Amino acid sequence: MPEASTQPESEQHNPPALTHNQYLNSEVDEPVVVEWIPASTPARYGRNRWLDPTDMAELEPSDLSPEDKGHIYSYWPGPNETYIVQRLYGGCDAETGKPLQGLTSMRAQPPFCGATEPPRAMWRMPSAVFQTFRINAGEDWDLLRRRFATAKFRLSPLSESVVHLADEAALVAGDAAALTRRIRELDAVGGPNGSAWNNDSEDNADVLTRLCGDLVLEAADLREMIMRLYRVRATLTRAQADAGALLDPQTSTMCQRVLAETHEAVLAAESLDVARIRRTIEHGYNVATGAVTAVARLATDPLVSELVRLQRAYPALNCLSIPSFDRQDELRIRLAGVEIDVRADGTFTVTGDPNSLTEQRTLVHRNAPSARASRLDMLDDPEDGDTPV
Repeated sequence: MPEASTQPESEQHNPPALTHNQYLNSEVDEPVVVEWIPASTPARYGRNRWLDPTDMAELEPSDLSPEDKGHIYSYWPGPNETYIVQRLYGGCDAETGKPLQGLTSMRAQPPFCGATEPPRAMWRMPSAVFQTFRINAGEDWDLLRRRFATAKFRLSPLSESVVHLADEAALVAGDAAALTRRIRELDAVGGPNGSAWNNDSEDNADVLTRLCGDLVLEAADLREMIMRLYRVRATLTRAQADAGALLDPQTSTMCQRVLAETHEAVLAAESLDVARIRRTIEHGYNVATGAVTAVARLATDPLVSELVRLQRAYPALNCLSIPSFDRQDELRIRLAGVEIDVRADGTFTVTGDPNSLTEQRTLVHRNAPSARASRLDMLDDPEDGDTPV
């Protein structure tokens, strides 16, 4: 009767520690340790041994399936319509090299089989492949899959997850862009220059009522869409950061493109002044129903709010401001050394030294000379030392 083991049960089932060239394939029913024995040169194939993880005894290759032997490959999109393919357990041997033969687009990727990196001319040799190679995504990829039908190929889980998030973000960005265009179309029809606002049809009131109702619904959708954009953008950014260097370059590039698209979609959506569009359409309705005349002033925000909105789009207006809180209907123009306050009745006051504008006026005159002399031409230029006439 065999002698019972004195080791605790938990220790009996713990596999020995693996070395750097041993890989535990736990994706099969009975796990197998694949041990990679590299060749001394890229011109020769390395080989694999298969071990029982419980006692590290060598297994008979004929008793193992392709997946048992470690023929499980992860792939992800590479540059220029290629796939990067990586063997997950063990290294590439003659069994892997045979399906790769004759595939003209196949190139070994670092690290290589052998002690040193081979010349680039040898990268096309299947024997130079350690675990990773690149192949065109078209005919060569299809041929490889047919030749190696017994192997298991799967999209890299990391890339697959990030690609899914990027696809979702791109869809939301597209929906937001379409919604933004729809609201702009409502503005074009119901705005001051739109057909529904200006023609004399008796149906104007009905059209503008419908436009206003549509705008309310679209505005609610837009607010929700902007929040979705922020959420998917943050999720994608976080996933890309978590993946770091493990993310393949092609997927990383796609993420950057989608993030740029979502950013543009957010800017476009947030730039819409839905409240102003609604006020304009409502004013058009009031004009159409006779409640106000067409020349009546449109309902607008306070001048300071309108200025801030316009200055975002037109930086040249940054020289304009409101003099003070209790002078909301006045406009202040700031120029070099001079402030001009324009009142609602058209009068204005100038504060500062108007002579400080002389230099600016001289520069303008020099850059765009008039064909006909004027009295401004006779102003004294301190640099020329001329005496005024």
